[in-house]
Amino acid sequence: MLSGFRSQARKTAIILFTTATVVQSQTRWCGKNYKAGSPVVDPGGEYPTPDISGPYFSFRCSPAIKPWIHHEDGTGTMLVDAENTNTEIARAQPIRAAFDDKERFLVSFSVGGIPVGGGIVRLGLNQHVDFPLTLLPRSEPYDVTCVARRILHRDVFEATTQLFYLPANPYGGNVVKTDMATGGLLVKRGRSWEPVFPFGFYYSFDNYLVTNFSIIDAAKARG
Repeated sequence: MLSGFRSQARKTAIILFTTATVVQSQTRWCGKNYKAGSPVVDPGGEYPTPDISGPYFSFRCSPAIKPWIHHEDGTGTMLVDAENTNTEIARAQPIRAAFDDKERFLVSFSVGGIPVGGGIVRLGLNQHVDFPLTLLPRSEPYDVTCVARRILHRDVFEATTQLFYLPANPYGGNVVKTDMATGGLLVKRGRSWEPVFPFGFYYSFDNYLVTNFSIIDAAKARG
C-alpha cells in the first residue's frame, strides 16, 4: 500500500517537474516573444501594399442586396464603382490619362448575353442603377456581365459579378439579406426590411441565461 503511494507520488513529481521545466524554458507563444526583456519579433501577416503607378480606371459592379426573393422583389439594384486610381488594384485597367469628373459612362448588365438592365453613371463609388428582375427564380446564382462604355469615346470596360434571385421560401421561414453597400444584415419587419446587428454570448456559465430570460429583453431595450 505504502509502496504504491510512493510510486504514484514519484510519477506526479516527475510530471510536475517536466511541466515546470517546459513552461520555464518556453519563451515564445504563438510565434511571439512574451517575456520581459525579450527582443521584439515582427509578427508578419501584413497585407501586401499595391504598387503605385497608373493612371488606372477601376470598374466594378455588385448586386446591392443578396439575395432577392421572388414575389417580394420586382426590382433589383446594382452597385457600380467607376473611379480613377493610381494603385494597381484587382482588375483595374491602365488608361492614358485620368478621366475628367464630367465623364459619363453607359453601363449595361447582361446574363448569358441577354441584356437585363443598365443606366448612366459618373465617376464615383456605390452608384445605384435599378433594373427589373425579369429572371426566373432559382437556387443557383446568375453570372452577370457588366459593361461600361465611355460616352462619346470607344473605351469599354468590363466586370463580372453574381446575383441571387431565389424562389419564395416554401416553408414560410425567415430570410436574412445582406446589404452589400454596408455589409450589414437585413430582416423583414412587416413589409419593410430593417438592419439588425447580430450578437451572441455564452449562456451556460452558471446557467445565467437559463434562469433569467429578461437579460435578452434588457439587451434589446439598450439597443
